Amino acid sequence: MKRINQLISNAASHLVRSPLNVQTKNVAVGKGRLVIVVTVPKGNDKPYFDENGVIWLKVGADKRRVNSKEELRRLFQVTDQFHADELPTKADIDKLDKLRFRDFLRDVYKQEFPVPDNLTVEKIRVGNSNIRNPILVSYVAKGLLPYHGLGSGIKRALDVWPQIDFVDDRDGCLFTATVHRTPVEELILAPGLLKSSEKSSEKIIAIIRENPEISAGEIASRIGITQRAVEKQVAALKKAGRLRRVGPAKGGHWEIPE
Repeated sequence: MKRINQLISNAASHLVRSPLNVQTKNVAVGKGRLVIVVTVPKGNDKPYFDENGVIWLKVGADKRRVNSKEELRRLFQVTDQFHADELPTKADIDKLDKLRFRDFLRDVYKQEFPVPDNLTVEKIRVGNSNIRNPILVSYVAKGLLPYHGLGSGIKRALDVWPQIDFVDDRDGCLFTATVHRTPVEELILAPGLLKSSEKSSEKIIAIIRENPEISAGEIASRIGITQRAVEKQVAALKKAGRLRRVGPAKGGHWEIPE
């Protein structure tokens, strides 16, 4: 037991860098047998290297070598031993995306960064907007980015569809836009679309009379519309009681109630 304890101590101190201060305890399990319990303290100097300078990553019950630079960076970053290089910039504070910087300080460093924002829902509805990223806007002005109507999206949306509500939750840092759709029962189909729909449904009924075992794909090919359109027409006919499916999707057949 003394020899085994010595081997454990040597491995922890000489085969691992930085050395580990492990603790061993001999536990009697009966019939004159002893079990060595090894306690490895939580590492304060991660990641650790073996005697060859290799980092090993535990994967389930196995392990593998860490070879990529990306994995090494993540390991050092997790242990607060890796920091991005500081690079000088010519941009001043006015070029900063203040909202993103505020979120970064709040989420990472738990600090508040007051951002002056006098926009209200009323001002947004009439087309007012704040420039968050002046550099991006300058590229748009020069025609380098394919953007049109920058900062006027909400105003243009309201011009086309006024049934939009806005909620500005300043405390929760959440701006919500709710677009209200017209109820189905209030929709008015164009006459041409209605006639086309009626013609398609009658064609489907006629084709099914000829072949009750025909599939939706075959109907679509004969009529000249998509299978999805046929499925919608069939669903409407079933709801109206003009069509009934007997049996499973494969192997069943259609019935037309008279």
